[in-house]
Amino acid sequence: MVRFQCGICSKDKFVAYSCKGRRMADTAKHLVEEVIPVVPLRQWVLSMAFKHRFILSSDQKLLNSVLQIFHRVVSTHYKRKAKLKNYNTPQA
Repeated sequence: MVRFQCGICSKDKFVAYSCKGRRMADTAKHLVEEVIPVVPLRQWVLSMAFKHRFILSSDQKLLNSVLQIFHRVVSTHYKRKAKLKNYNTPQA
């Protein structure tokens, strides 16, 4: 258990945590402060229904087609967003 105290109102809060939780928090802090650059960042994840995952995992050509569509949709999103903000975008 650890006690946090507000520097403004001096109100206390007790928080229970495990060593594993503390290690994960320390690792996350290290990544945010030391490793990951300060840039706008968004992670895109393509998630499929289980029945489609098996089909895609067994058909490389189909998987490549699906990933190309996904990439095109994400790229188009960012190009439109950049255009609205008047950013110069490289022509593909």
